[in-house]
Amino acid sequence: MRLTRFLTSVSSTGSNTIPDDKIALLQALIVAPSEINRMSGVTSLVESQIVSKMPHIGGTMTGGLVLNANPVSATQLATKSYVDSALASAVSSKLSLSGGTLTGALLLSGNATAALHAVPKQQLDAAVVAAMPSVGVSNTTGIAQWNTTVNGQVGTGWAAFQAKLQAVIAENRRNPLSSYAKVTAGGVYPGSTAFGGGVLLSDGRVFCVPYTSTTARIYDPVTDTVSTPTGTYPGGGAFFSGVLLPDGRVFCVPYNATSARIYDPVTDTLSTPAGVYPGGTAYVGGVLLSDGRVFCVPSYATTARIYDPVANTISTPTGTYPGLGAFLGGVLLRNGRVFLVPYSSTSAYIYAPDLDTLLFPTGVYPGTQAYAGGVVLSDGRVFCVPCNATTARIYDPTTDTLSTPGGSYPGSIAYAGGVHLPDGRVFCVPNSSTTARIYDPETNITSTPPGTYGNHQGGVLLPDGRVFCVPHNATTGVIAQCRRYKWPKEFLLSPFFNKF
Repeated sequence: MRLTRFLTSVSSTGSNTIPDDKIALLQALIVAPSEINRMSGVTSLVESQIVSKMPHIGGTMTGGLVLNANPVSATQLATKSYVDSALASAVSSKLSLSGGTLTGALLLSGNATAALHAVPKQQLDAAVVAAMPSVGVSNTTGIAQWNTTVNGQVGTGWAAFQAKLQAVIAENRRNPLSSYAKVTAGGVYPGSTAFGGGVLLSDGRVFCVPYTSTTARIYDPVTDTVSTPTGTYPGGGAFFSGVLLPDGRVFCVPYNATSARIYDPVTDTLSTPAGVYPGGTAYVGGVLLSDGRVFCVPSYATTARIYDPVANTISTPTGTYPGLGAFLGGVLLRNGRVFLVPYSSTSAYIYAPDLDTLLFPTGVYPGTQAYAGGVVLSDGRVFCVPCNATTARIYDPTTDTLSTPGGSYPGSIAYAGGVHLPDGRVFCVPNSSTTARIYDPETNITSTPPGTYGNHQGGVLLPDGRVFCVPHNATTGVIAQCRRYKWPKEFLLSPFFNKF
């Protein structure tokens, strides 16, 4: 029992080490066999307790481990609930292989090479351009050319233009348009009746014609930015609308001004061409004739003017007009003649440059600022855009008849100018109206697209199928956004489309 007494005496010290005075006793111990058996029982108990513990260097647990909280640092253990929550969050942000809806853009690695591959916009745009060849336009220098010998856009040439126009419409009808939307374009404008009408330039930008503003503006739809080109204008309602000349320059139609202005986007210069105009709200709108000259539409003037950019001369064609704000805007007919849109006049006029004479088509109009601008439809008829009128009018030059299409409009100087959309419909540009109108000649239905508008005058169809509304009193440009369908730029530069 000496070993037992020894162990008892050591443990009574309360220390885990053997004191020096006990070491001698330990060395003198003689352990009996019975004491060895008892010691074996003690060590087996200790061993069983040690085996049930996890070493600091690691090992394998046979049961669960309950943590007191979720981890807060990278090396801490994580609870099951923490892992489950993190995994669910990660999975929910992924698109299932069975399909789903993306909330952002999907960037593809390249163009599609197999029938079921997704197609990027760049590949689709290129395919559309390839499928829609240019409409008889020579544009090797980046400047659109419009004259009889080059493009044949009038007379017998109308058939080619019409065929391609109808092909674009049919494609859009087969692939239904997305919902129309109104978005604010980049840039700030002066407001205060600054601009009146716009012109699509050969490079796809939009030139805003100065009305009361003494500087022009150019909107770039690619960069969504606006810039101020070189040149100072008279202001005071100097010009209203413009015409793209055959060489790519812009002719500003004199309204109150007694001289015109021509802006050159290639050299960024402004010049004053030859000729004196009456002033006093004389002309509103212009039309490029088939020989490259510009016909100025009489408003308060009782005679028209024709500017020849080649000879740099101005002439007064045959015919007397009512004056008193009779017409606002003109439309190039398929035979090369000019339909004058009745504003305060109760009858339309047609100027025939081939005969140098005025013609008087059938039909009575409301007068009193009834219509502002017109749009040629794919079948050659002319849609008159309601301004003060509460119903539209459509003139058919083939049958010389006037009709009233379906739909009602607000009146009160509601719209100023219209644009032929890629699906064949007509977008009426809001002036005093806070909502736009779209007329569908195929269904004879007028609809109101979403969006609240400010005060704009004139619209320009962009190469991607959107409409830029030119700021008048508004301080921002507005884009009416429908399904983007890229048209050949030369097609849009046609005098059938690119005018007020």
